[in-house]
Amino acid sequence: MSLNLKQIAVYGAGGFGRELAWLIQSCNDVEHYYELVCFIDDDEKLHGSVINELPVLGLLQSHAAFPDAMIACGVGMPKARVNVYNKVSDMGLNFETIIHPRVERSKWIEVGKGTIICAGSILYIAS
Repeated sequence: MSLNLKQIAVYGAGGFGRELAWLIQSCNDVEHYYELVCFIDDDEKLHGSVINELPVLGLLQSHAAFPDAMIACGVGMPKARVNVYNKVSDMGLNFETIIHPRVERSKWIEVGKGTIICAGSILYIAS
């Protein structure tokens, strides 16, 4: 892949993680911007397997194999999501914000680091 692409590792190989991987690949249909490199999952039984053509690794394995990869959090449960955020942040790694090109948003909307916004979303400030 080109050196200009951002490497992305999706944390979570479950349903939302696989949906997020598809979202990232769909973003590339409009402008080839990302290189999806792997899933990260805490379930050691999944390590070494392949899901949707991507290897599943542990966090340390992923960082060793792809040291420049940004993390996209594909964990849906809020409490588990906080744990992922803390674990990744404690390692000094960064989260990527993923916004599908088919998102409509007001210029006054502020989007935080690590936010995931799916295709077809409309964001505006209601009064």
